[in-house]
Amino acid sequence: MKKVLSVVTAAAMTMVFATGALAAEWHPSRTQTGAALSGTEVTVTDAAGSATSLDVANGGITVTNVADTLAGSSSLDTVTNNKTNVVYEAALATDSVSTMLAKFANAEEANAAIAAQIAANKAATVERLNALRDELSSRIEQLKADGASEDEIAGAEQELAEVEAQIAATEESDYDSMDNYEPAALFDVSVYGDVAQALENGGSVEIPVKVDGITPESDVLALHFMGDLSDAEALLEELKTNADATIDEMSVEVIPCVTGDGMVTLTMSSFSPVMILTRAQTAVVENATPEQVPADTEEVTATPAPVAPEEEAQSTTGVAPWVYAVIVIVVVVVAGIVVVTRKKKTVTAGKK
Repeated sequence: MKKVLSVVTAAAMTMVFATGALAAEWHPSRTQTGAALSGTEVTVTDAAGSATSLDVANGGITVTNVADTLAGSSSLDTVTNNKTNVVYEAALATDSVSTMLAKFANAEEANAAIAAQIAANKAATVERLNALRDELSSRIEQLKADGASEDEIAGAEQELAEVEAQIAATEESDYDSMDNYEPAALFDVSVYGDVAQALENGGSVEIPVKVDGITPESDVLALHFMGDLSDAEALLEELKTNADATIDEMSVEVIPCVTGDGMVTLTMSSFSPVMILTRAQTAVVENATPEQVPADTEEVTATPAPVAPEEEAQSTTGVAPWVYAVIVIVVVVVAGIVVVTRKKKTVTAGKK
């Protein structure tokens, strides 16, 4: 039975990972969770390529979260404050990365830059997963050679199945779509003092920003929104009422970034609103074990947890991520019931 459940669970996980790209949702409000400058030191690289560490404990860089710009409680001037709000309203007025970018002046150029960054992210992800797959394969062989328990070997094999499912997901035809990403943070970056002075003649600065939910393995895009608005307040109102409103005075660029534990380090040479996007992944439920399957249950009714009404646009596929999780649970439990039921019938026949 353990082997049957292991195979079914692995197959279900493969389905979940393979459909993960189809479960992307669009929730701009999640960008209000509270991005902030992480640490007190930044690295400034001048136009000649010389790097210097600067202490910004007493100022030099301000990271202002969109929640503060929307509330009007930020320390930014009105023009800068409204630029972040315009980006937020553009996100609210759309339902995906592609439709949001279409509102900006250089949409075609931005699309090409995003495609290149996604390809680079994909290559790094595949390299990491292949290395992990090789490591797990070697570990399984060693466990077998050492006479490890069936449970220990099965656990390692399950880990391997999960990694192989993730690798398979990268080969899906729609994996490279920018619409597989969702908003994670939106904030303004401003520099002054020593940092501004260090960048007077060109160069860039590496800015570590705290972003909830980010890990070193996260697949992210960092979009920088540039340009000045002649009438930001009027544009804000138009974005709220006109689905076709565009932001012709602003453009978008993809900026280099490196992920870490709960943070993203951005490399910037000019400063204004930044949006962090993360690749959406369907959560994988914990695997059902034989002990979790009722031994004498003939019928099980699976009821999903209540889902709160959505305040924003749903996924472009119209399928919520929890649906995939429920499918996994039902498949695993039903498989267990079938095996147990057959086993009971076999035992009864033997008694006769």
